[in-house]
Amino acid sequence: MVKNITIIGAGFAGLSLAAAILDKSKKNYKLTIIEKRNKEGSNKVKKINSGNFPLDLVDSKLQSLFKKYKKKIKATINKSAIKKSDVVIFSINFDINLKSKKGNLNFFLKQLIPYFKLIGENTLVIFQTTLPPGTCEKLIYPLLKKNLLKNLVDIKKVFFSYSPERVTPGENVVESITKKPRIYAAIDKVSEKKCRNFLLDYVLSSKKNLDLLKDIKSAELSKIIENSYRATNIAFIHEWQRFADTFEIDLNKIVEVIRKRKTHQNIMKPGLGFGGYCLTKDPFMGQLSKEYFFKKKEKFLISNLAFKISKKMNSYAISKVTKSLKKENKKVHILIMGASYKSNVNDTRYSPSYDVFKELSKSKNKISVYDPKVKYWKEAKIKCINKMPKLEKYDYLILINYYKAYDRINFIKLLELNTKIFDLGNTIKLF
Repeated sequence: MVKNITIIGAGFAGLSLAAAILDKSKKNYKLTIIEKRNKEGSNKVKKINSGNFPLDLVDSKLQSLFKKYKKKIKATINKSAIKKSDVVIFSINFDINLKSKKGNLNFFLKQLIPYFKLIGENTLVIFQTTLPPGTCEKLIYPLLKKNLLKNLVDIKKVFFSYSPERVTPGENVVESITKKPRIYAAIDKVSEKKCRNFLLDYVLSSKKNLDLLKDIKSAELSKIIENSYRATNIAFIHEWQRFADTFEIDLNKIVEVIRKRKTHQNIMKPGLGFGGYCLTKDPFMGQLSKEYFFKKKEKFLISNLAFKISKKMNSYAISKVTKSLKKENKKVHILIMGASYKSNVNDTRYSPSYDVFKELSKSKNKISVYDPKVKYWKEAKIKCINKMPKLEKYDYLILINYYKAYDRINFIKLLELNTKIFDLGNTIKLF
């Protein structure tokens, strides 16, 4: 019986999983979150222990769950808390440098050793970090076994599995974990059974949402392909956008009718490129895996090209604004509407909006930014407007993300007042 569950890492994925467990399971257990021993980690620990979700997100359910089950959850920077755990879930980021396309696997492994030294018998270990295929079987599990042997722990009584995180930022974060399909795999049959039982008892709302893959490297690859496919799908439409613009064709309308076919419902609309933490780095995981484990270089041409095209999508969209600005004979006031990489989240990492801001900042025009969830945009070093301002006072509106407040705005009237509107994110329908 599971009495103590520990999640390593109080990032978005780890905290959201904690909320999902609190929401799903009514069993008698204790949930512990271990965070880094630094200022940021200590601040998160204080907030969690006072019954607060430590990140500013749109889903109010996350906050309410942490308050409601305050007695069930505890946060700490003390790694020794892992000793009492029946289940240990690792949710530590593995980062890739987007300039070099490299990731430091050795550094990642070093972070795990202090925890591996504390794991005891009858413990289920689950990794949910997105990793280069082969990392768990070739590096992490051997490292775990090495440390267990040093501490005279019976390897057969420690169960190892992998289930990539499944969380969608924005509204309904908890439901995106509990009600959406999840994949898992394990090092052996016993570990496989224990992982399955845990996910069904404490995380997922239905066994229909759980799929077993043959081995862990397959589960690792599934997450990489999923995000690489989405990145490629976003990039695909760009060349057709340029073509359609040349002939003054409404590509949005074309995409709309194409989507009526069931086989083509996920074709993306034209606009800006992809952003965020996952889509920008995951397409390079296969390349890193091949080089690290097999010492062979493989370019993954389509995935690499999707990344390059994504940047071109931003440049092309921005050029429509800059061409208009060059015709102005006065300084204008520009409002960028959306700082985060997608609507209704406060995550600005690799946001396409930053490319827009950076390019427009080269002019002498005044720039303001509206985003209801971002108080301070650290990449742009600017405070955001959190409440919808009076749009009449701006000369240019640059729409990046969609917000519900748009439904109350008369954009046609603004156009009549000579406000220039550039809907770079395809957020509204003017006609």
